[in-house]
Amino acid sequence: MLNGAEMRGAKMDRTNLHNANLVGALYDPEMLTTAICTGVRMAKAVGSLRKPLADVIAAHEVWMNSNGHEGARANLSEFDLRGQMLARRRLAAAVMRSAVLEDCDLSHAVLTTADMSLCDMRGAKLADADLRGVNFRWATLNGAVLDGAKLSPVNITGAASFVWHTDLSHARLTTASLRGADLSNAHLMEADLSEADLTGADLTGAVLKGAKLVDAKMDKVKLDGADLTDAVGLPKAQ
Repeated sequence: MLNGAEMRGAKMDRTNLHNANLVGALYDPEMLTTAICTGVRMAKAVGSLRKPLADVIAAHEVWMNSNGHEGARANLSEFDLRGQMLARRRLAAAVMRSAVLEDCDLSHAVLTTADMSLCDMRGAKLADADLRGVNFRWATLNGAVLDGAKLSPVNITGAASFVWHTDLSHARLTTASLRGADLSNAHLMEADLSEADLTGADLTGAVLKGAKLVDAKMDKVKLDGADLTDAVGLPKAQ
């Protein structure tokens, strides 16, 4: 089980990966061309979905609009969706655990309360996306663009009302761009924000216990009430 393992740059020539589970591992496909990969479990090709991806998303939007009475909730867990154009699509509450979304365009998309834990989202475009209440635990968003994204809590109302916080605990966000993003009250425990651009971001009330902020750009960041206990490398606002 290599979920979340960083394998990029490793020399895999004749490496025996027999029956290994690489779902959620960070690697480039060409690395495996000279490795022994019999029985290896990898992210599933988008073509193996029971329906075309566009139909899966359309059914999910019907499910959303009908409060779950019609359509079908999208479950794209462990699928390889790298490079897909999903800008402005509505995928609130979708299940996408351990999916590969590298270089995927999700700008302006609605992903409220979606499960995106353990996703590989390197270089993904999430500018101005609605990411309130999303579970990003252990996700990799290195180099992703989240400028202007909404990552504040979402209030769930009904028989049992509660607040659903955006969870970026243990997420990797090195060199990510979060300029002007709303991260108020977000959970970022032990997240790696090294070299991230947080210029103008709102981190009011955010939980940053043990977070790494080495060389992060923090100009005009709002940190009122934020929990910075054991945060590493917190720079001074410029």
